[in-house]
Amino acid sequence: MKEIAYSNMFKDRGHHCDTLLIRCMDFRFHRALEENLAKLIGQEACEFDSPGVGGGGSKSIIDGDSREVVLGALDIAIEKHGVKHIIIVDHIDCGAYGGSSRFADEVEEEKFHIEKLHEAGSILSRQYPKLELDLVYQDWGKIMLVN
Repeated sequence: MKEIAYSNMFKDRGHHCDTLLIRCMDFRFHRALEENLAKLIGQEACEFDSPGVGGGGSKSIIDGDSREVVLGALDIAIEKHGVKHIIIVDHIDCGAYGGSSRFADEVEEEKFHIEKLHEAGSILSRQYPKLELDLVYQDWGKIMLVN
């Protein structure tokens, strides 16, 4: 058996977490997003819940089957952690939407994802009108708020 000791900074802070991050499972974008998210949304720090859903981001909300999973996770996060803020993130070259090869260029791909983020945001806003919502698009060199 292998054991690693660590100190968990949340041990005595309870279960409160203001933000739920809905993003793709694609590892290529996680580190950059996590390192820059707080700055992007204008906070000093950003702790978040994040349900693991294949195809995450806008697709998981637009698609009826995965939407149930995401909304179930959101309901739990609201009830148990006090979530008041949702961030939906899409990224370039997302396999759930067919990848970058589906588009003529990166400009067309970005426009597509921004439209999908707004569609997903509308779905969530109708069901959770009191929650704050941020829409984010990430490509190979930038992360942008697209509200």
